[in-house]
Amino acid sequence: MHPKTETAAVQRFGVFELDPRSGELRKKGVRIKLQEQPFKVLTVLLQHPGEVVTREELRSGIWPADTFVDFDNSLNTSINKLREALGDSSDSPRFIETLPRRGYRFIAQVTTDGEQPTIAAVVPTGWAKSLQPGWTMLFGVASILIVGMIALGISHFANLRGRISAVAVMPFANTSGDPNMEYLSDGITEGVIDKLSGLSNLKIISRTSAFRYKKREIEPRRVAQELDVEALVTGTIAQRGDDLWVSAELVDAREDRHLWGEQYRRKLADIPSVPQEIATAVSERLRVRLTSGEKDQLIKVYRTNPEAFELYLKGRYYWSKGTLEGLEKGVEYFKRAIEKDPGNPQAYAGLADCYNDLGGGMSYLPPNENFPKAKAAATKALELDDSLAEAHTALGWVKWGYDWDWSSAEQEFRRAIELNPSSAVAHGRYASYLVTMGRFDEGIAEGRRAQEFDPLSPRVVGFLGYQYIAAGRYDESISQLNKAIELDPSAMWLHAQLAWAYARKGMYAQAIAEHERMGGRAYAVSAENQVIASGLAWVYALAGKRNDATRIL
Repeated sequence: MHPKTETAAVQRFGVFELDPRSGELRKKGVRIKLQEQPFKVLTVLLQHPGEVVTREELRSGIWPADTFVDFDNSLNTSINKLREALGDSSDSPRFIETLPRRGYRFIAQVTTDGEQPTIAAVVPTGWAKSLQPGWTMLFGVASILIVGMIALGISHFANLRGRISAVAVMPFANTSGDPNMEYLSDGITEGVIDKLSGLSNLKIISRTSAFRYKKREIEPRRVAQELDVEALVTGTIAQRGDDLWVSAELVDAREDRHLWGEQYRRKLADIPSVPQEIATAVSERLRVRLTSGEKDQLIKVYRTNPEAFELYLKGRYYWSKGTLEGLEKGVEYFKRAIEKDPGNPQAYAGLADCYNDLGGGMSYLPPNENFPKAKAAATKALELDDSLAEAHTALGWVKWGYDWDWSSAEQEFRRAIELNPSSAVAHGRYASYLVTMGRFDEGIAEGRRAQEFDPLSPRVVGFLGYQYIAAGRYDESISQLNKAIELDPSAMWLHAQLAWAYARKGMYAQAIAEHERMGGRAYAVSAENQVIASGLAWVYALAGKRNDATRIL
């Protein structure tokens, strides 16, 4: 192959177009400044989309043999300038892929003005010679029609197979080199997940499972199989001067095929709109059917000042850790965000989540102090925006776990799921409510639904184990909790619940051994593990070890 460097047709890829006649590269019709050599490199690559163009072929096609130039340095510079103009990255390429020691490949879909699909009619040579000219033409036309019909059938089948109904948003990579920007890349990822989760015709993997791939090499097909999805959204965030650059790409993971990509250049104050823009573009590319309410939710952007937005993202970052220290830091950041912008409902919902986890679950802090705070924060969030799913989930958790207001709790959980069908948190908490009400089959179905949306979350997988315990299905509980422990062997509460399942079966020795696997930490009653310690006392009591039980109590 010898690279071609000239063509008269305009070539388009993504939001860009290259016009060889005018020597221009344009983005959405606006000319982008690009020097001569990078322009030539792009022209060559576009002539061979999907093919490897070697460095030697680029040299011979662009740099004449009698030119005295440091070719390697010149080509590297041209590729770097080209990527800068396209907003591309060598680490997560959307357009130009580097193949070490070989060359480069243009990986995005390219269309050319006037390009028409061509179907070749193949006629056996002997037959063609034996036919009269008129019959030859008729045979050729018939062949084209038949091949065309077959092609349409294949295309229709491919479209059916190609429908995408499940998507995972991978953690956006922080390429700024500043670890303090990590909260922003995480926040944008979570924002895209939240927006897409509100679409009833699209399954979206929850944050916890998606973030298990953070800072890991992504193999689209393997990840898609592990998460049971067909497509992935990937992205990067970088800071250049005072501007933030966010790149996003949608990939059909079954074929590792690029479906859509875009780059957004924004000031920090304008970043809140980026997740909404990305989610909207993804839903349009996948042709997701939206209700009028879903359309409204998709385009909604909570406008806030940059400092309040930064504090909110940091609050979510620490809340997701689930530790006592993380939750307390989350409370601090959400309170500061509210001080900067008292009108942002998301900050109140985040604050409610922190207080719920501090007072409930592992009961790090006194429930009678934290649940009322969670209720006040969730109520305030809903006063500001009654369509905020996480606020309904938080309020439902208080009404269930503290107020014991059963009917109101169920209303809140069902409303949250209606607003955010892919929320593993809402499904999981509703599942816990249902088994408490003795509605075991419904509860376990909801727990399984939560696991579909968050299959790699120790918390979600472990909650389903608890729901099996409540339903008296101890063997299934033991199996489920062992799966959760594989995901997080250090989680003491998972070992404790497994011990409870053993105890309910009368397997007291195994139950005590499971507690002892925690290195004796369950014996010390503290803010971090008082629930686990009291659970061990219960196991001792069932096993007839009165003195051990009394000592812990």
